[in-house]
Amino acid sequence: IEKENQSLCTPKSILSFDGKDNESGLDKILFRKKGAVDWVNYEKPISLSDKTEISLEAVSVDLSGNTSDVLSIECKIDNDPPKTEIQITKPENSK
Repeated sequence: IEKENQSLCTPKSILSFDGKDNESGLDKILFRKKGAVDWVNYEKPISLSDKTEISLEAVSVDLSGNTSDVLSIECKIDNDPPKTEIQITKPENSK
C-alpha cells in the first residue's frame, strides 16, 4: 500500500525474489540490505512479521556470470493497530 509517498507492508507479508534467464539459465539470486557491501545468497522467502521496515536490493546471476540490474524494495511494516470508538447517540424523539 502506498501512503504519503511511503510503501507500507502488512506484518503477514512474505517477500520472495524470482529471476529468469532465457539463454544460459539462472544460477542464483543475491540480496543485501540497501547500502551494504556483501551480497547474501537468496534461499527462501523472507517473513516480515518480526520486522519494522525493510530496505533491500536484489540481483539475479545467470550461469555465464552475467548479473542483472539491481532492484530495490523499501517498505515500512504497518504494526500500528487501528483505532476503534463506540458512540451512543440518543434518538431525536427521546427525552
